[in-house]
Amino acid sequence: MKKFFLSFIFVSLAFCVYAQEFVFPPELNWWIDEIKKVDSSVSVEKFKFENENFIYKDDRPVSYKNKLYPVFKKWNFYGDRFAYNDIYAKLYKEKSGKYSVSADIDSAFGIFDRNENLLFIQFFGSPAWINSFCWVTDSRLVSVGVTILPTQLSNDNFLSVAFTIYDYRIENAKMTVREYQYTVTLKKEDWQKLKLNWFEQRSDYFESDKE
Repeated sequence: MKKFFLSFIFVSLAFCVYAQEFVFPPELNWWIDEIKKVDSSVSVEKFKFENENFIYKDDRPVSYKNKLYPVFKKWNFYGDRFAYNDIYAKLYKEKSGKYSVSADIDSAFGIFDRNENLLFIQFFGSPAWINSFCWVTDSRLVSVGVTILPTQLSNDNFLSVAFTIYDYRIENAKMTVREYQYTVTLKKEDWQKLKLNWFEQRSDYFESDKE
């Protein structure tokens, strides 16, 4: 009985440790593959933990009813929340029939309830933004994005970039955000080759300003 009890404890501890591990959804592997075009050595395992912060839900959620584009919504499995790529982004239909995306210089990632009330918001400012995201469970999601860093090089032909993975965990009125980064210095011409935003991967619906 004692051996069984000890075994149960070890299994439980192992499960708890495993449950806390960072999980990268395979639906976002295309983003890693895109980075490989300019850095073949990149892998999820090379992203290092950077920091952790907390976002708290407003007591009086703001309504965005009929102000959001359905194409930017991604619902969780239960259907009680959806995440939104950039609250300030706008869509414009071009002469080609495709759409272009106009993003504000200050981007903001949002999570809403099913009635389009804003539950959580993460502001990035001009140096950072989210490219795409995926729900892992009903209360956990992972997003991928970019942070432009102040370069240490005097040559304007280079750019310091922190490719960033965000791990979000929602618990009632609090959302924990853990950041993992992989930092590289790229030539600007190589940076321009990358199509990291999810809509840039859908050339059948969206026009890219890099084309």
